[in-house]
Parts: sequence; C-alpha cells; structure tokens
Amino acid sequence: MADLDELIGFLVPNTPSQIQDIALDYVVGLTASADGFKILLDNHKVLFALLDLLEVDALPSKDLVFRALVNMSADAALKRQFTSQSLETLLDGVLSPGYVFADGACMILCNVTREEAGARMLWDIMARGGRQAEKLAELVDAFCNISFNTVKGTLDYAATLLSNVTQVPEARLALIDKQRCLLQRLLPFTGYQASKVRRGGIIGVVRNCCIDPACHDWLLGEDVSLLSHLLLPLAGPEEYSDEEMDKLPVDLQFLEPSKTREEDASIRKMLIEAINQLCSTRAGREVIKSLGTYYVMRELYNWEKDAETRLTCRKLIDLLISDEPETGMENLRDVDVPADVQRALEEQDAQMLEDFKAEVADDGAAAAVTPATTATTVDNTDDTTATADNTESAS
Repeated sequence: MADLDELIGFLVPNTPSQIQDIALDYVVGLTASADGFKILLDNHKVLFALLDLLEVDALPSKDLVFRALVNMSADAALKRQFTSQSLETLLDGVLSPGYVFADGACMILCNVTREEAGARMLWDIMARGGRQAEKLAELVDAFCNISFNTVKGTLDYAATLLSNVTQVPEARLALIDKQRCLLQRLLPFTGYQASKVRRGGIIGVVRNCCIDPACHDWLLGEDVSLLSHLLLPLAGPEEYSDEEMDKLPVDLQFLEPSKTREEDASIRKMLIEAINQLCSTRAGREVIKSLGTYYVMRELYNWEKDAETRLTCRKLIDLLISDEPETGMENLRDVDVPADVQRALEEQDAQMLEDFKAEVADDGAAAAVTPATTATTVDNTDDTTATADNTESAS
C-alpha cells in the first residue's frame, strides 16, 4: 500500500513531467493485466487521481491519462466511480473542434454509458439547465460533420455514444423530435463504408428508436422512410420477379449486380432486430409486408452463414408469413406469454441455433475438401466483432 501511495503522490499536476510520465506509464501497464487491475480495484485513489489530471489543461502526459482511463472505464466496478464532473469534461471535449483527445473522450464515455445507469448519468448532465435537446443536437452536429474535429479526431465512437445514450427513453424522444430531424440526419451512416464503428453505432441508435410503437407510423412514413435504410444493407445482387420488384421500396429496385450486403454479421443482426421491432403492431406489419420485406429476408436467409443472424432472420420471416393474431392481441408487445410457453420457445430457438451452426460447420468442411481447381470466394461473415463493445482498450 505504501508503494501505491507513493505512486499516487506522483499523479498530481505539479509533478515534474519526466517523473509523471514514468508513473502514468506504470498505471497504463497495470490496466493491461488481471493482477494490475486487481490493484486498481482494491484502491480507487489511482482512478480519482487520474480524473483530477483530466481537468488539467496543460498536461504533457495527458495521452497516458486517456489511455489508462479508456482501459479502466471498461471495468464494471471502476466505471461506476467516474464523477459527473469528469463526464461533463469529457463531453465538452468531444464537442470542442480543437480538442486533441476527442476520440479518447468518446471511448471513455462509450464505456461508462454502456449500461443504462451510466447512460442516464450522462443524459442528466446534458439536461442541466433544460438544454438536453440542444446538447443532443450539438453531439449529432459534431458526428455528422466528418471534419468537425480540426486536429484529426474522427469522432467515430460518437455513434456508439449516441447508441448508448438512446437507452434512455427521454433521449430517444429528443432524437425523434419531428421538428429537429436529428434521426434523419443520422440515417445515411447506416451504409457508411469508411467506418464499421459509425455504421454499427447508428444502426444501434435506430434499433433503440424502434422500441416505442407510438412512433412506428412516423418512422415508416414518408418523412423518415426508415425501412429502406434498414433493408438496403441487407440486400444483395439477387434478381426478383417483376411482381416482387414492384413491391420493393424504390431504393431497392434494380440494384447493381455488384451490390454487396453489410459485411458484419452483428450489424446485420441489429438491422433485422430493428425491423422486428417495427412489426410489433398490426399497422407496422402491414407496411412492412406491403413493401416486400419478405423477399429481401428470403434471399438473406439463403445467403446468411452466421448462425445467430440466420436465426434472427428466420424468426422475422416466420412473423411476416404468419397469420395475423386475433383481435386484442395485435400489439405483440402487450401479449402475455406464459412462462412454460416462453421456455419452450427459448428451447426451440436454442435447438435451431445449434442446427444452423452444424450446417455452417458442414459447409465449411465440404469447402475444405473441394479441389482448388478454380478461384473461389470465401465468405468470412463469421469472423466478426461486436460493434458496440470495441471501446475497451487503449492502443
């Protein structure tokens, strides 16, 4: 403990920079190992010292402070120790065009807000003075302006931050405010090929905004045309019959033979889940069925190699081709499923998932023994990472 107290003594603003560099580098090393993390968990003074350094503007070793805090904020216990003052400082940094550490600030905020309690804490900070809508608009503005940060910050993780914040119902309401059009500004990033983090984060935002059935009519209407943005990344180059083509949204008709699907399986799964949310009411299902969603899902199901995504697709297809429920049960969110039925459905899903995994394994084995006499295309959709969880470590 004496050694740790000595270390903390160097984590103060007036420490000579060379000594402070050594101390901070040691802390970063602690965050990179299980034993080191245990030391940090047993004594939160190191975290508090780093949060104090976060407030110092002219700190030569501030990059090391951010590296340590990014890693520490990934821990469930440590992230709860972040103060509202530190979160406000980080948010202000993200929203400052000349802030050098904006991307690091984004990553820390993403980790802290991953659970709803952290998201609520940040939203309450944004709501100070009744300016939550303005703060949210500022964050959307910064994100949508690719060159907002003038010192080469990308703000890609602002997408994940927005996704996390929209766990809070009030944040979702502010984002789908019909007068501000914030959600519509984010939708083009559902197909933003330059950054998987941006795509995945914004699709997470969209999925969260689909939770409330009260806004489904607006989301599916002409003001937003959300379904086209959800279906387009899931569509491939397949040809449809004239009858099927006529039902599809205009943006999905006569796609180029070179059209490719979203490459990340976890993002494809979120897209399908968002459509599934929109199917919770009869009115939503009618719109989604009328726009040929089944045809896109049919082709995706036949193409999909990721077992979990294929299961999610299959469940949506079953919903689209099934008969409408009886009167009084049209809103699927209001249906009370008995516990034994719920267990049976979960067991059925688990068995289907295992079957899909076996099919993928069999396909892979068959491909492995095929003589390599011609060039082949390898589908790597199983080799994916979760988009919202890649904020845990500093490089």
